[in-house]
Parts: sequence; C-alpha cells; structure tokens
Amino acid sequence: MPSREQMPTTVLDVVVVGGGVAALTAATVAGRAGASVVVVEAAATLGGTAVKSAGAFWVPSNRLMRERAVADPRFADDRDKALAHMARCSYPERYDRGAERHGLEEHEWNLIVSYYDHAHEALEDLEASGDISYMALGSFRGDDLGLIGAYETEEDSDTYGRVLTVTPVDGDLATNADALAHLAPPSMKSHDAHAARVSPFGDGVDLVRHLTTAAAKYGATFLVEHRVVDVLTDDDAVVGVVAETSTGPVRLHARRGVVFGSGGIEHNPELRSRFLRGPIVGTCGASANRGDFVGIAERLGAKLANMGEAWWEQLPLEPCLESFEQELLIFQNYGDSMIVVNGSGVRVANEKEPANERCKTHFVRDAAGGYPNRLLIQIFDDAVVQDDTDWPGRWPIPFAGDIPPYVLRGDTLDELTDVISARLAELAGDTEGFALEPDFATTLKATVERFNQFARSGEDEDFQRGATWAQRYFSVEFRDDPMPNFTMYPIADHGPYYAIVLGAACLGTKGGPKIDTRSRVMRPDGTPIPRLYGAGNCIGSPVGEGYWGGGATLGAAIFNGYLAGKNVVDESVREIPTTNEHTRS
Repeated sequence: MPSREQMPTTVLDVVVVGGGVAALTAATVAGRAGASVVVVEAAATLGGTAVKSAGAFWVPSNRLMRERAVADPRFADDRDKALAHMARCSYPERYDRGAERHGLEEHEWNLIVSYYDHAHEALEDLEASGDISYMALGSFRGDDLGLIGAYETEEDSDTYGRVLTVTPVDGDLATNADALAHLAPPSMKSHDAHAARVSPFGDGVDLVRHLTTAAAKYGATFLVEHRVVDVLTDDDAVVGVVAETSTGPVRLHARRGVVFGSGGIEHNPELRSRFLRGPIVGTCGASANRGDFVGIAERLGAKLANMGEAWWEQLPLEPCLESFEQELLIFQNYGDSMIVVNGSGVRVANEKEPANERCKTHFVRDAAGGYPNRLLIQIFDDAVVQDDTDWPGRWPIPFAGDIPPYVLRGDTLDELTDVISARLAELAGDTEGFALEPDFATTLKATVERFNQFARSGEDEDFQRGATWAQRYFSVEFRDDPMPNFTMYPIADHGPYYAIVLGAACLGTKGGPKIDTRSRVMRPDGTPIPRLYGAGNCIGSPVGEGYWGGGATLGAAIFNGYLAGKNVVDESVREIPTTNEHTRS
C-alpha cells in the first residue's frame, strides 16, 4: 500500500460512507446546510438494500395522521401507548409496563422517545424543503385506511397511518445525471416494468431516487466502488477515511466530520458467527454489507451495541444454497391449511406471528448448545396450492402448475416425510447434518390432527394463531366454507401434501457502535468519539431486537441519517494539517 503521503487526497466538509437510505439522507441534510459532501459507496451502484424493498417507513404522529385524526380517531397517535409498544417490542425480556422507563435503561429509552417525538419532524422538514414527498402506503384490503403496522401489542393495536412511502417517481428527477448513473436497478424488476408501474405508491427504488436527487441538488458528489477500510484521526477526532479502489487506496479528508451509513454484517461470515444469535441461511441485504464499520469502530474504542440482532425473516433453504443474497423474504406464512414444524414434527410457533418474532424460533438452544430448530418445515395441502389468490407475501408458496424444485411433494404424509428426509440427506453437507427425527411421521400426523381440531373450533390453544387483527389482516380468506378463525383450516385427510424447508434469514443486521440521540458514535464511558456519526444498519439500532411496525427499518435509517447530517455540519471547521501526521485508529 502506498504511504499516506503518496495517496491521492480529497478534502471536503463531510464524508458520508455508504449509498443507502441512511447515508443519502445524511448527505442531503448536510449538503442543504451548505457543506461540501462526498458519498462513498463500496458497491458499483447506490441504493443498497432499499432498492429491493417496498420503500415503507414507519413514522408515528406524522402529518398525514394528524390531519386525518381530526375526523377519524383511528389515526390519533397516543404517545404513551406508542412508547410502551416500542419499548415492549425492542426489549421484551426487560419490559415492565408501569415501571420507570418501562424497565429500559436510560439510554435505550431516550433513543425511543427521541424517535417518537422527532422522527415526524425530520420527515416534515425533508418534505418542506422539497427533498422528499410521501404518502400513506395503501391497504392490502382495498380500504382507504392504509397499511397497518403488522406488529400488534396489547399496548398499541389499533392505530392507522404510521406506515408511509414516497410518491412514485416518473422520469428522471435528478438534475445531476452522474447521480442517476450510479443508481442501482430496480431489484428484480426491469426498468421498463418500473416505468410502467400500475401501483400508485412509491417503492424502495423511488425512495432512493428521491434522496439521490436531493443530495445531488445540494452538490454532493458520488464515488462508487470505494470501500472504506479505515478512518483518519487527528488526536482523538475522526477527520477522514481511507478507501480502497481498483486503482489503489485514496484519502478523503473531512473538515467537519464523517458519517457512516455503510450497512450491516450480514455478508461477513466471521462477524455473523461471532455476533449473531444464531446461524442464518441467507439475507436480502446488499452484498456490499460486510460490516466494515465494526472493525473500524472497535479500533477506535467505540462501544458496540445490539450485535446479536437483525431484522429477522425466513427464507426457503435451497435457493439460499445457490445464492446467499436473495431478492425476496418470507413476509408471512401464506395459507390456512398450513403449519410449520420442527425436525420432530411439532409446531413450535404461531405461523401467522410477525416475521421478526417468528424467525427467532430458529435460534432456540438445546442443553448441548445446539439449534434443534435450525431448520423448520412448512407443511401444506393441495388446497393452498390450488388457491389462485395473487396476494402480496404469498411467496414462496407456489401456484398450481408452477412448482419449483424447493417445494417437496408427497401423496401421503408418510411419503412426504420420506421425500423430506431424502432431500435433507442430500443437503447434509450444507446444514451440519440436520435430519428429521426417526418418529417425525408419527408425530406429524398427531400434530396435524391437533391443528385440525383447533381449526374447527377457531381457537389455537397452543399459539393463539389468528387471535390478533394484524394476523388476520395479512391473511387471505379464500374459502367458500371458512372456519370460525379463517387463518386456520383443517389440513386435508388425503394428499397431495407439500413441504418447504425454511431457515432463519434477515433483511439486514442491526448491530454496531452505540449512538446517542444526536447519532454520535459513543465510547464505553458515554462520551462521543469526536466528529464520528452513524446511522442505518451499521450502528446499534434504536429499535433493539424489535420491529415497531412495517417500515421501521427505513424509518430509523431516515431519522438517524437526518440527525447525523444535521449535527455533523454543526462541528467547527477543522483545517486539515499539511504535514500528513494523521495516524490510523
């Protein structure tokens, strides 16, 4: 590597690391304040994981809610209930309703309160400046109430309007053609399909285009295929970064400070093994997300937080063996005559529970420290396959006549068991030898019989499936003769039957250095590392282990990116020494 004196050097006010929503928001806000900004992205394109998403962001007490609440109390956001809901989702093991801060540590509580009180202000500021325009995300059920939050708790179960998305982008928004040239393509959709949209709602591609356009409007420059591997320090302040490029390393000096929005650790096997609560089979996270900020933060002496957590989802195992990065995630377990069992043939969770909570079942440990639920088996009958409902979140359940290889079939439950066992044997080298228990078929039949009794009575005595409105809202009622609880229907007493092997996965991880309510990166003693900020999935998420509602991922990214961009420009201008005395952290 060339010496620091030999490296090409650029000097700006603010260096923003990453090209996703958190980073682009920070770049927009810093640029709007008059700072010179460079966005440094490891991948060849901007957008990160967001371009694969629906683009939803969860913002309580937002302007649209407040306007509708005048006539409809369902849109009135109760602050006390919302904060209790957020605390319970984020820290369920310590949550104690009615206790001081509901049992949370002061730092955790402050981050949650800050989000509730100020996230809508940040969004409305971006709106007022013309940097973003937004709307309520539409209902799955065709009404005008908008999408519900999906994560229902006793404290907060019936509030509408928190799930937002940007307005669609028609044509090129950006005045800076170079900015648009770096945008990632619209996921698995073609550009033509995206342009010929039929949905009136914006998606993740639109969100990234809004923010890239805004950052470019304020003069931000964009450097792709620049992977930041270190920071520059002067005394204890962070004053720039070192990035690897195809032509060698470069230095980017920051007169005011550095903001990291560089994504999680999901594509770094060593960090996943070291930190996550259990093994995952795949992710929707962009492949550039390798956790670079973790090593940098540790060398700087930062306090790490929330490292075991991710935005948990599930994925079918076999596609992940072909590619660890996937385009889709299992938002819900589709179907009524459907159950999910472990290798013993026993149900272990509510199949209609939100994905973030449902996925945690995979991480249960046995007495020997193993993961008995490392893989789970989704079982369903032919009625689910024959159902022709084209429903958001149906995947990976196939339609009749289009059965992919990862969907296993048997004419009887015994035959299905044999097919599953044979496939698992083929995959043993990729699953640490995971196999069905010898009495799986017998236990599965008993499990099916018990589930069928619950379906007929309408009450799931084991896991309360379908007991909440959120679970029913995201389920499809397609039968002419539905059961009392339409999320359950007796599994047929004759085949064919189908199975999909499921593994734990994530949208992205959400652990990293601890931040404060200004998005400053913190040391263990509670003091900030000067001029270093973080946002998005590369920091210890204020959401903790929870998922406050659909869009909490991007909501937190926008808010903390906004705070980082706003506060970094308040740093005094620090002239860069010409003697190249900077040392690596």
